[in-house]
Amino acid sequence: MNKLIQLALFFTLILTGCSNSSTSSESKVETVKTTAAFPQKGLEKELQKLQPVSLDMKFESPLATELGKRKAKEEAEKQRQIAAEKKLEKEREAKRKKQQEEKAERQRLAEQQAAENQRLAEAKRQAELERQRQAAIQKEQKANAEKKRQSQAQRQQTEAPSSNSQDPPSSSSQTDKTIQQPASELPDDDGYEERKKWHDDQVEWGIKQGYIDPEDAP
Repeated sequence: MNKLIQLALFFTLILTGCSNSSTSSESKVETVKTTAAFPQKGLEKELQKLQPVSLDMKFESPLATELGKRKAKEEAEKQRQIAAEKKLEKEREAKRKKQQEEKAERQRLAEQQAAENQRLAEAKRQAELERQRQAAIQKEQKANAEKKRQSQAQRQQTEAPSSNSQDPPSSSSQTDKTIQQPASELPDDDGYEERKKWHDDQVEWGIKQGYIDPEDAP
């Protein structure tokens, strides 16, 4: 606060004119008293309005200013390049990751397709084996049926003479007996009809006995 008062007194002395040094001491004392009576608050407000002047002022040349601008521009360009490289590296990393994912997906689909093809091939092989098995069963059943049929036919042919000999006399048995009889036992009538009948009976008997093929019968 004392410094403020002293500054105020200093500026007051300047304004009132220090050149009046030839005045009396009483006038000086009165002037000092008058100045001291100036309101302190108003003096502080006036002092606050004053802008301090820095004595450490720096003066830069236009060349230094231009160099500073150029340096700032180079630094900005450097930062831009760094950011661009980071962005490019990030894009490369994303692209590489995407390619790896696509490769893994293609490999997964290929493995899935291979497994499906293997499953279909196995199913086809099993179906072929089942078809061959069924064909073998049918062939065997057919062969057994044919053997059974031949066996029955042979048994019937074997049992036919004995059954014919045990049956009571009838017109059909008489005909069979006539067919099986030799030619010397045929009636003496040698007419055409009797010879033709004898011949037909011989052929029929030969067919029944299996000596003559029906297709070759006269």
